[in-house]
Formats: sequence, C-alpha cells, structure tokens
Amino acid sequence: KVLKNAIMFAYDAASMTVVIGPSNNKVGDIAATHEHGGTEQHKKKDGSGYYSASYPARPYMGPAFEKIKNKLPEFWHNAIK
Repeated sequence: KVLKNAIMFAYDAASMTVVIGPSNNKVGDIAATHEHGGTEQHKKKDGSGYYSASYPARPYMGPAFEKIKNKLPEFWHNAIK
C-alpha cells in the first residue's frame, strides 16, 4: 500500500498530457529507489543514528506502463472534465 500511495499523476490541460510517477516526498523517494535502485538512509530503531542500505532496481512503473500504454487513451477518455 505504501508504494501505491506514492504514485502520483498530474494533468497539463495546455498540452493535454499526463505525467505519472513517484511523488516528491520520502515515500516517493523510496518508490523511486525501488524503480531504479540506489541507496537510502534509514533511522536506527534504537534512535542512535542512521544507516545506509542499498537496493537493486526493481522496476514496476516502467514495465506497467509498457504493458498498458496502448490502452491509456481508453482509460483516460472523459476522465478529466
């Protein structure tokens, strides 16, 4: 549920385009790290500091987009008024 809530979209009426991707907050940062791989800082449970953890890329947005991109016009038809 955390990753699902980190996916945001925005509609630009002038260009009639939609941008979909990870939100620009800590949850969005984690979502982007899952998509592309990278390193995240985590607070230690005992509160004594932070540690770094590296994550491999686990693409989910890119493959999902490729799978449904031909259906997007149908999905979005009349969705924004």
